[in-house]
Amino acid sequence: MCHTHPYACAISRIGVQHATHAPPSLRGFRVRPRQPVTSIVALPLVAQLTTKIVKRSGETLRKGPFVVLLVSLAGAAVAAPRVALPRDHAGHPRAGIEWWYVTGDVRGADGVRYSVFFTLFSRQGFVILVSQVLSLDTGALVGKTELLAQRTPGTRVLDVRAPGHRLLYLRRSDTWRFIASKPGFALDLTVKPTKPYVLHGDGTGVIEQSAAGQSAYYSATRTRARGAITTAGTRIRFTGEAWLDHQWGDFADDPRALNWDWFSCRFADRTELMLYRFRKRDGTPLLRYRSGTLVGRDGRGRLVRTFDVSSTTNSCVVRSSRRSGRAQPR
Repeated sequence: MCHTHPYACAISRIGVQHATHAPPSLRGFRVRPRQPVTSIVALPLVAQLTTKIVKRSGETLRKGPFVVLLVSLAGAAVAAPRVALPRDHAGHPRAGIEWWYVTGDVRGADGVRYSVFFTLFSRQGFVILVSQVLSLDTGALVGKTELLAQRTPGTRVLDVRAPGHRLLYLRRSDTWRFIASKPGFALDLTVKPTKPYVLHGDGTGVIEQSAAGQSAYYSATRTRARGAITTAGTRIRFTGEAWLDHQWGDFADDPRALNWDWFSCRFADRTELMLYRFRKRDGTPLLRYRSGTLVGRDGRGRLVRTFDVSSTTNSCVVRSSRRSGRAQPR
């Protein structure tokens, strides 16, 4: 089954999905030696593996089982990157499709834990901007926005403005700002990386987008997040952590690039893990096109060459040549 992001379909027919966070029952994730996960960000592997409420095409998916991950790490050293930062933080209008994506786990001044989400898709002179805030304590939707506008992200300065929305990167301070608003709801999110950016694809910043070709892809796997949510006339300040992705390539019109699964998490020992795999149109995983990155405390990425996924109940196991652990629900 292909789980596509409705907004991505509208602009490029590419399979990008909504972000989710682990439900309260998964907050006790532990990695030996006893390292609790502080935040988990995941896209549904299949509908049955959805971990909490996800909005997709008007349908609400509720809590489901989590996943088991068996990870095998590559031993090779990270190669010299092909993506060049900070230059490539800006737009690439010649690419067939490009997006910036941030999702965070934050706590408001009201004591509530929130999931905050913002993404901008860019294609052929148009952008789609989407934001969403959920209460992770209750699962309730706090607010969301959706906007289609005729804009092209700049190639030297990234500052995309559209009615009620803005995506801004400040190079001097290495700070990102995401703004979304509509009557009765607003999100103002600022993130600043606390670790180096990670170039996926064994340090090159280039991955295989299934058989459709190559895609540039890097992440800020751990950032300091702060900002405010406005709902029903009340402004709630928050702080927390977020994960930032930036990806672009020329695969938007190739059906072989339409269907993938994506998973990432941040551990309390300040390591992070990202995994992805592509599927055939009938949903069968393409074993050749799966990979990931394990990020160390120092920010260095190690290539994950292979992994397997299966369902379990409210638990997650990660095994590799250097670490293994099991989640214990609480």
